[in-house]
Amino acid sequence: RAIAVGTVLIYHVGIPFMPGGFVGVDIFFVISGFLITSLLLREATSSGRISIADFYARRARRLLPAASVVLIATAVAGWFILPGEDRLNLGKDVIAATAYVINWTLAFRSVDYLAEDAAPSALQHYWSLSVEEQFYVFWPLIIMVGLFVAHRTRARVKPLLFALLGLIAAASLGYSVVHTAADPATAYFFSTTRIWELAIGALLAFAVVRLARLPHRLAEVMAGLGLVLVLGSAFFLSASTPWPSFWALFPTVGSALIIAAGCASSETVTARLLGLRPMVFIGGLSYAIYLWHWP
Repeated sequence: RAIAVGTVLIYHVGIPFMPGGFVGVDIFFVISGFLITSLLLREATSSGRISIADFYARRARRLLPAASVVLIATAVAGWFILPGEDRLNLGKDVIAATAYVINWTLAFRSVDYLAEDAAPSALQHYWSLSVEEQFYVFWPLIIMVGLFVAHRTRARVKPLLFALLGLIAAASLGYSVVHTAADPATAYFFSTTRIWELAIGALLAFAVVRLARLPHRLAEVMAGLGLVLVLGSAFFLSASTPWPSFWALFPTVGSALIIAAGCASSETVTARLLGLRPMVFIGGLSYAIYLWHWP
């Protein structure tokens, strides 16, 4: 999380040595997919059901207070600072961000997130939160359908859900490649071009028990390679890279390798670096930092 929010901040400040810092959002997607799916699977396997009400209540308690404060503060500041047309757009963006659909609003407005000369919305960064929440509208429902089918057919729940999510991820990745080539400005914001990134983390959650048995040396290699992929993406990719497309595999697979290795060992060199107090401190504040930094 510290690396994710750090690379985004460096990119948005415009520091030239990290032209691919926008990959921090992709890292967040993998982390989020892994953590939330782990919780859902734990609930599904222990009780045989998913409580949609409890799931969304937990999400609301964690996300809404901070997100709402930033929305209100930005709206008030924008009212006094922005000219008329931009003020109107900000009002629309506040409503869209509140409903977690601002990614579609920005896509249909044809805002190019990576264009240096684009006039951005003060709430443009909420697009990634919208993508996550849209995924988590459907993902618990898919798990519930999987539980129902498994109960009726006596199939094993986890393999069934894993196969279903794998198909969704493959379809989303394929669509991402095609859409990015055809219309990169809108592809950046579409949920359908991003689902596979969350799904990578979600698929990892199914393998935690097996990953825990990995030999330490293999975990060391995986974590190191993952860190190289993540940091290499931030340093060597740029705004000219068609995104997300297949290029987003570099930071997302890198993130997945680090998480997978962490399931086996917390004593790798990479784990120790990420476990340093400043990294943990920044990681703990990453959501608030991300919300406030852009406006």
